Parts: sequence; C-alpha cells; structure tokens
Amino acid sequence: MRAFLKRCESIDAVDQELHDKVLSSSLNNGDRENQWLRAKHRPENPVKNKERGERLIALNSDVYQVLNDYIDHNCEDLTDEWGQKPLLTT
Repeated sequence: MRAFLKRCESIDAVDQELHDKVLSSSLNNGDRENQWLRAKHRPENPVKNKERGERLIALNSDVYQVLNDYIDHNCEDLTDEWGQKPLLTT
C-alpha cells in the first residue's frame, strides 16, 4: 500500500507524504474475534514514532463486518518476504 501511495505521490495524484499517514497492517496483527488490529512497528513496515507508536486499534461492529467479509471473500492468501500476511492485497 505504501509503495502504491509513493507512486501516486510521484505523479501528484495524492498529497505528498500521504504514505506516512496510512496504517499498513497484516493479518498477523489482528484479532477477528475481539475486533481489533495492532499497529506494530517493523523496520520493513514502520509505524510513525516507531515502537512508541505501536497500539491496538478497536474496530466498531460495522467496520469489523466489512473487514471480515473482505478477508473471507477477496483477500488473497499471500505471504510477503518478511513472513507477514498482508491485509490489503492486489
């Protein structure tokens, strides 16, 4: 996602530095039963403020349902080069 946004920035399709404002997560960083995602810092996928920026993100029921539907029906079963399963796949 961040690479795509950087490309969009380079052609002035989106605001500059947008890639720094987007949370990129993976299926390894969530709990579908308890409705949350974890923002976890990794050098290959940094979180703003690094380890201090790590946090749990609670999802409301509507967002939780949409996310689960996406995971169940549209998310490709991929693993990246760091062993993570990207939440958003292309």
